[in-house]
Amino acid sequence: MKIKPDPLHRNVTLEIESPEETNLLAGQPPAFVQIKRILVPVDFSGCSKRAVQYAIAFARQFNADVLLLHVVQLDYAAIEMSPLDITAVERQIHESVRQRLTKFIEGLDVSHVSVEQRVLCGNVKKQILNEAQAYKPDLIIVGTHGETGLRHALLGSVAESVVRHANCPALTVREREHEIIDL
Repeated sequence: MKIKPDPLHRNVTLEIESPEETNLLAGQPPAFVQIKRILVPVDFSGCSKRAVQYAIAFARQFNADVLLLHVVQLDYAAIEMSPLDITAVERQIHESVRQRLTKFIEGLDVSHVSVEQRVLCGNVKKQILNEAQAYKPDLIIVGTHGETGLRHALLGSVAESVVRHANCPALTVREREHEIIDL
């Protein structure tokens, strides 16, 4: 079974590949496919924007709420060495990132979809997984840059970490994957 956003009807299409799947999905979606909360970690990249588009399509289909999460990894050691107030710096960063999140989703049709924004500071992977435990999403949709080799080994992959350690299903989305969304 493949899941794809359907731009014509502005919802999610399930592509059936076998008779067993047809029997499984006859009528209403099965009770175990209840998506009410979707968490979308956002890093402002193209693949992250694509993940938001998928989340909006899923949210419309399942009448789900969407939480856009951006984590700012601050260098607290550098801030502590400066004369700046850490709390004031965090507050300023939070406001700046919230504005950037609002701008990031401009142009997307989010009508009839509840979209919340949250900004956290700390280790990106840990904060996403902590928020997943607290928010209790039914689905996490995360963009992936598709890095491999040395670059992946050095930088690690937030998407991979989320998929491996999340306590719910996670969908990874690449920027150029399934060019069928027109939201």
